[in-house]
Amino acid sequence: GIEIQGPTQVDKCRGVQFKAVGQYDAGPVRPNIDVAWSVGGDQNLATISNEEGSKGLLKTTQSGSFSVTATQGEISQTRDVTSNDNLTAVAVDSASIAKNNTQQLVATATYQDAGTEDISTISTWTSDNAGVASVDSTGVAKGVAAGSAQITAACGGIQGSAAITKTAESSGDTLKINENKDITLKQNEEDEDKLQLTLWLITDSDTKKVTKDANWSVDNDVQSAIT
Repeated sequence: GIEIQGPTQVDKCRGVQFKAVGQYDAGPVRPNIDVAWSVGGDQNLATISNEEGSKGLLKTTQSGSFSVTATQGEISQTRDVTSNDNLTAVAVDSASIAKNNTQQLVATATYQDAGTEDISTISTWTSDNAGVASVDSTGVAKGVAAGSAQITAACGGIQGSAAITKTAESSGDTLKINENKDITLKQNEEDEDKLQLTLWLITDSDTKKVTKDANWSVDNDVQSAIT
């Protein structure tokens, strides 16, 4: 048979690890056997993972009663679970994100027992100004344009917001010499080789020559000069 190890009472918006123990007619009990997990009853209340690395991790988003089942082949075991409304607050740290950069925002839940937990992956994320900063379902925010926006994480009817401010223009401008091609100068005893270098400034919206605006220098062991 199968024995489920895990609580019958959990907190809303709080992750709880469930495990399955195998019981056999002959031989020792096997802890933490590989089973398929599922949630019964109102499936809007909770989910349980079957992914490697988080298998058996139960996450609830509402208060209420449901069941958790562990199945291996034709054998299964079910446990009734109640999710309690002990969530008191959700907080999100503010951030400043440059245009086209991303940053993982963290939603932290606080419970009646004063415990806290990262609930970023089970929160619902929204932005009140996606033209300035967008956010995906896991809380990764992206700077879109200069300005400010409020990013909100919500779980179980409780939400917290973060101010995404002073979102700067892109700091990813680049300089390239001769379109970033390799340059080789060969010198013989009679003549000096000359090569015209061109410096390009590449931004999000434009590419232009800035050769005359640059301060040029040479850093090598060969006698070279830039004019």
